[in-house]
Amino acid sequence: MKACKVKNHEKIASKLGRFEINNNAMYNLITKYLADYYGIPYLTLMVGRKKEVALKRQTIQYFLTIFTTYTYAEIGYLTGLRDHASINNSIKVIDNEMEIYAIFKVEIDSIYKGIEKLIMNQINE
Repeated sequence: MKACKVKNHEKIASKLGRFEINNNAMYNLITKYLADYYGIPYLTLMVGRKKEVALKRQTIQYFLTIFTTYTYAEIGYLTGLRDHASINNSIKVIDNEMEIYAIFKVEIDSIYKGIEKLIMNQINE
């Protein structure tokens, strides 16, 4: 599991290990959830270069590292043909933003709980 500052991410990862939710399904769930959460079309999230869009894309990449077993290179490919170094930087950016801005940390925790809830709903179906 890659290092991150989201509380209890090991708990959900261990729960996921017991169930058959593949990376592709998890990718679709996370990207759809965050596109809806931010109110931005999926395609804009993947190709937009504005800072606001870039931070939201980095958030997607951050959660993909938590909830999937994709490599950084695979996550980069899926999120707009970026390389593994871009994903590593994205994780650092999100971690730094959470350390600096308490409101951002609250937002990330809220997103985490929302994704966790969606996953549990998928598992229970």
